[in-house]
Amino acid sequence: MAIDMIALLVEQATEATNEANEVQSRILAATTDRTKAIHDMLTDEESTDETIKAHQAWIEQANAEIEKREKQAYEYAESKQPPQDEDAVKADQAKHKALVEQVKSALAYAKKIPGYTDEKVKDIPALKNPRGKDSSAGSGSKRPRLIAASYRVGTKGPWTEATQEKTEKDGTKVNVTNFTVLALALKDALKAKVEVKELQAAAFAAAGTDDLSTLNGKPVEFAFTVNDQNVFIKVAPKQPEAKPEETVAA
Repeated sequence: MAIDMIALLVEQATEATNEANEVQSRILAATTDRTKAIHDMLTDEESTDETIKAHQAWIEQANAEIEKREKQAYEYAESKQPPQDEDAVKADQAKHKALVEQVKSALAYAKKIPGYTDEKVKDIPALKNPRGKDSSAGSGSKRPRLIAASYRVGTKGPWTEATQEKTEKDGTKVNVTNFTVLALALKDALKAKVEVKELQAAAFAAAGTDDLSTLNGKPVEFAFTVNDQNVFIKVAPKQPEAKPEETVAA
């Protein structure tokens, strides 16, 4: 009687898949889920654990001191700046706008001329954006992945989770977070524009690295200023996924 090899392989693969999924569940419980549980425990405002409460009190005092010193430093640095000529700034802004339109019009016209190629205009310098960086800046930058992000205005305000509902391909709705979601939440709460790259830069500075995955899920806390309002932010980076073991051919 011939052996159905395909059925046998399907059976073996099914058994191995089920076992692999069980192992992956244990890995998640010991890494990502554990990190989030620790983060939630440390930030639980209704905690009755004396050690946790003492830690939260210390964080609040430290953040208050940071806020105070940042304000003092900002006021000092501002006092050392030369007087600002608002009329000159407005004139330059109007001139800049006109020059940008001139560049765009020239490029648009050039593209209509027979024989045009991008190579022929490659030596035109990139326009700087309002942050002083050229339009090509930021390529290849890190894209940190988060499992949690929250913020509060001032040192005593409630923490607010920054999440966004997403629908998966199978129709399941899940809450996700990242620096873009955080920036949108801050924009909505403070009615001010918040740059994603600036949030990331502040997180990188607080973490001491621009690769948050190297923190193995350790939360990062930092202060951030939006229109002279001090905001305190906590983000928990996602741990890097374990690389699959290499298979060795028989």
